[in-house]
Amino acid sequence: MPPPAALPTVADLVAEATGTDWPGILAERLGAFAAAWFDAGQALWPVPRRGSLYASWYATALRDLPPGILGMQGFCAHVAAAPAGAEDAAGRALAALDVPEATLETLLHRLLMTLGGWAQLARQRGFEAERAGGTDPTLAELLAVRLVWEEALLARHGAAVGARWREVLPAHAAPVVATPADLVDAILQEAAERAAQSARRDARRPGDRRGADAAGPPGGLRHRCALRGAAPGARVA
Repeated sequence: MPPPAALPTVADLVAEATGTDWPGILAERLGAFAAAWFDAGQALWPVPRRGSLYASWYATALRDLPPGILGMQGFCAHVAAAPAGAEDAAGRALAALDVPEATLETLLHRLLMTLGGWAQLARQRGFEAERAGGTDPTLAELLAVRLVWEEALLARHGAAVGARWREVLPAHAAPVVATPADLVDAILQEAAERAAQSARRDARRPGDRRGADAAGPPGGLRHRCALRGAAPGARVA
């Protein structure tokens, strides 16, 4: 069975049509912004803070000249015409991209996976906020930024890639089917994460000497042994 191939984004389709590496350009521009925005006061060229991630990106993108220089003339004007709020901007972009509700889950996940570790870092903030009983909009706002880029690319190159994009969208609505290997990997990943959390709780417990340095195999290995029916001292691939 051939390995699964990721469905193309608008940036991928425009790159095929024009020969310009728009996924790479997008990653560089968003990466430069995210590196400065997530910075903890060490960046030599900090991003002007406007409160939220989206508001800060919006203020920066109004003067972001490289996209226009590289072939997407009118990018700054497109950003200026976009809503100043992340939720409204995402909604407008989804409407312009003509995204049906049935395709949202995998399409949005696909876009987040184009952002490298920045999406994971944003999700970490949400995870920490949820553990404290709150919420954090950083991931949703980063996704709104990515959607505005897709909207701008389709607006500029719709004549060249519009038909192909309309072919891609229904594929996102197809059910995702996991292989047996996927299921095994998911179980082992869950077991390893739970074991690591358990070890950290034990290490923080006052007077408890059973922390991560305790004798015996690591928690993740114990879980893997149990899942595969092996003894804790046995060799597990």
